[in-house]
Amino acid sequence: MSELITLINYIAVSIFGSILSAAFCGIGKEKKQRNLIVFTVGVALIIEGIVYYFYGERVVHEFYPIFAHIPLVIVLWVITKRFLSSLSSVLTAYLCCQFRRWLALLSTFAFKNSDELLQIVQIIITVPFLILLLKYVAASVREMIMRPAAEMWTFAIVPIVYYLFDYSTVVYTKLLYEGSYLVTEFMPTFSCLFFLIYVKQSTKQEKTRYRLEQEKNAFEMQAKQSVKEIDFLRKSQEQAAAHRHDLRHHMQYLASCIANNQNKQALEYINSVCKEIEAQKVVDYCQNETANLILTAYAQRFEKSGISCEIKFVLGRDIRISSVDMCIILANALENALNECKFLMTQNIPTEISVNGYEKDNRIFIQISNTCRQNVLFNDGMPVTKAEGHGVGTKSICSVVNKYNGMCSFNTKGDMFILRVVI
Repeated sequence: MSELITLINYIAVSIFGSILSAAFCGIGKEKKQRNLIVFTVGVALIIEGIVYYFYGERVVHEFYPIFAHIPLVIVLWVITKRFLSSLSSVLTAYLCCQFRRWLALLSTFAFKNSDELLQIVQIIITVPFLILLLKYVAASVREMIMRPAAEMWTFAIVPIVYYLFDYSTVVYTKLLYEGSYLVTEFMPTFSCLFFLIYVKQSTKQEKTRYRLEQEKNAFEMQAKQSVKEIDFLRKSQEQAAAHRHDLRHHMQYLASCIANNQNKQALEYINSVCKEIEAQKVVDYCQNETANLILTAYAQRFEKSGISCEIKFVLGRDIRISSVDMCIILANALENALNECKFLMTQNIPTEISVNGYEKDNRIFIQISNTCRQNVLFNDGMPVTKAEGHGVGTKSICSVVNKYNGMCSFNTKGDMFILRVVI
């Protein structure tokens, strides 16, 4: 009976380690890959069973790397074309097997010298412990393993050293088994635990660093785009001025058309010139050129979309923030307001936008309000959106405000979303 339990435990730990190794390598979706791994593990189990039957547990234990670990590393290497990743996956899975054993030791500590009970507990906890590792640890380990080889060595060195240490002090010698098994297994088990915690935290930090890098790139792109928008609007204003300057030429052409009874051509020409000038006109909302250009551009877009808009903006020519930063604040805020109102209009909901700004005591005060949908969600004072690619605009606004040690707030009042900025 005891031999059967031991054999079942060997099968359980083999399957446990194989599934973890495959998960750490990111294998499991393709049927051919799964079948190859299942075949490899199946052959290994058959060989283990034969050797166990004829030579006993000791021989199986000593030659286990040849039966199980090396073939599994080779198969994963063939599939992934990454030797170090394959080796690290298998050895990290072996490290996790240690934690499974120590949990069993801990739960059977009161029953001294009960090797059968120890193995039964190991068999029982195999599946739930495997599920926990696959759910909470596998993805983090996989991210570490898929890094470039130069970075991989800092990760792989721990399972490699532990593997060599364990086989040299536990399997092939008994250097560590001078005292209690529970005490002996404590150090390697908690080494495994802290190693997995390190992997989890390391990948979390890497994700945060990547996200911050992406946001930084997005902010830089927005700044460059803001410069382009300001230049475009400035050129549009210059073109409008040129059209006014060319009024004499327009009149000469119209006079020629009328003299030749080409009334239709004259009317068409008048309409085209009027449309061109109207599209390029800049309203004097305030003395600040950048604010004026941005407000004019969005006022035209609001009007075209059929959105009611009220703009009251009083800013001097020279203000304490750069043109690019002013563009980022106004353009992002007005773009968000425009998108929200356009969405509500598809639901046949009346919309309005209100834009206010002024200077006082060398500070700039801006408030932009727009009709919004109900139940706007906030997280740490920031509006939450689940739409991919959205949310950068509000972060850009906050980034500019923080740059000038200012303040900004997002909130709702009734059916209105309100942004307040103080710089």
